[in-house]
Amino acid sequence: MSNLLNVRYIGESTISDNLENNIVGWLNYSLLTTSAFFNIPLATSGSYGENASRLRLAKNPSYTDGRVWESFRKQWIWQSGIENPIQPIQISGVYVNNSFKPATGVGPYAHKIDYPNGRVIFDSAIATNSTVTMEYSCNYYQIYNVDSPWWREVQRNSFRVDDASFLTSASGFWAKPPEMRVQLPAVIVEATQRTSAKPYQIGDLTNIVEQDFRFYIITENNRDLKWICDVIRGQIDSNHALFDSNKLMSSGVYPINMDTGSLNRATMNYPDLVKNYPANKVWSFKRVQGNSTNTARDAGSAPIFTAVLNGTVETWTN
Repeated sequence: MSNLLNVRYIGESTISDNLENNIVGWLNYSLLTTSAFFNIPLATSGSYGENASRLRLAKNPSYTDGRVWESFRKQWIWQSGIENPIQPIQISGVYVNNSFKPATGVGPYAHKIDYPNGRVIFDSAIATNSTVTMEYSCNYYQIYNVDSPWWREVQRNSFRVDDASFLTSASGFWAKPPEMRVQLPAVIVEATQRTSAKPYQIGDLTNIVEQDFRFYIITENNRDLKWICDVIRGQIDSNHALFDSNKLMSSGVYPINMDTGSLNRATMNYPDLVKNYPANKVWSFKRVQGNSTNTARDAGSAPIFTAVLNGTVETWTN
């Protein structure tokens, strides 16, 4: 047993880490309930033309050529039964040269679905001149944890499926592994080191904890920036139950396999995580305000719109 209060072992999620995980999960799920996602059936035309359901051959030093195929957007949606009349497409497999290969299949076309990185990884390489397509759904706003390995380099024009370099495996920005790309619009959530606490009740050591957060928002147009800033600012005084990240990890039912990006067997939406793995605490936005906005433009390129929202989240025992 640890001699330290509120911690049992090194590496477990503490209050700031658990809050960050909850806010990322809550924001990701809540945006789905506003239909902030795209359904991509077969032969869907992208915003600028071309076939958005077609996957590109990806160059990846960790895999043999022909094993990895990726879509134009990351963060495929795995959640089902969301509180929305429009439901995302549940991925069931891929089509190779118009022949369906189920995700549960075996043999030469057996594969895994990497949801965070928006790609299919075949167990064995298939012909590099294959035409690979898939029905899927992807987030519009991509939500990241500031410590995430995906927090790397901003990728502009990720909707441009008509870009000639999209289908060229070693060409342009698409040649970078998806782990190194942040696609826009994006929200990056960070729990800062600024906290305070006050007693919750007489007779024990429980506290009401105030934790400061930052939301780094990056978009390619001002409308997307204003919309998500207004949405986050509009959550002041809304109360939400917390799930316990430590209970979730120790149970082995974290929705996404952190090594492969594939689904674990027992997948749960955010409300189910809160219900089944409660932290017995409530969190609420007490303050959210804009810190700075900026429009950056490189020579010959489209502008980037950015904002930083500073907020304070309060937690207490439920």
